[in-house]
Amino acid sequence: MDRMKACSLAKYFSYFLGVPFIPEELKRLDEPLILHISDTPSEIYPYLYRMIEQLKPHYIIHTGDLVDNIKLEYLKGKKMNYIESARSFFEHLKKIGSFDFYLVPGNHDCPETIINLWEDVILLKEGATIELGSLRIGTAHYFEKLPPQADIYLYGHNLHIEAEYPKQQVYLNGIYNIHVISGLTKKVFFIPYPMGTNSLRRIINGKIGI
Repeated sequence: MDRMKACSLAKYFSYFLGVPFIPEELKRLDEPLILHISDTPSEIYPYLYRMIEQLKPHYIIHTGDLVDNIKLEYLKGKKMNYIESARSFFEHLKKIGSFDFYLVPGNHDCPETIINLWEDVILLKEGATIELGSLRIGTAHYFEKLPPQADIYLYGHNLHIEAEYPKQQVYLNGIYNIHVISGLTKKVFFIPYPMGTNSLRRIINGKIGI
């Protein structure tokens, strides 16, 4: 079995077993890593903890909807559930390691709650641009609110057709994949979310329900 087939098989089994698949090339990198995640239901938190422990990223950028199984914009009565899930997530992250955590609040987030739970979270405004090393990164929860003039664009919230993107730019939708970006070479690695993530997000036939 050649290396490419072995890699594909390992990725396949990792997906169904709920174990993060980390490419060998990524494991060997000794440079600053940027992890991008978005629209994360609380049921996949253990998967994210395992991945973060393995990768040890220098930066984590979350483009909104921290507890995506609770559609807080519509389900105001679920705020306590949101708070408890967010608290658990942050407490686990604090134990894993040292990194900067950036968050662009989504439509199902409560920024005041987030700051109260973890004062070290760096909240970004919709359409904010940040510079990490040699990278200029445009961020937003909504695709249409991304800023101009960035090297890489990170967002979430909804599914989009890649044909809509300007081909000369790099647009990374955190709904599709987890992204790991090299802070030096700008290379992007794609890590799948665990099986069933879109169902937990309540994405049905490409559309997000409440």
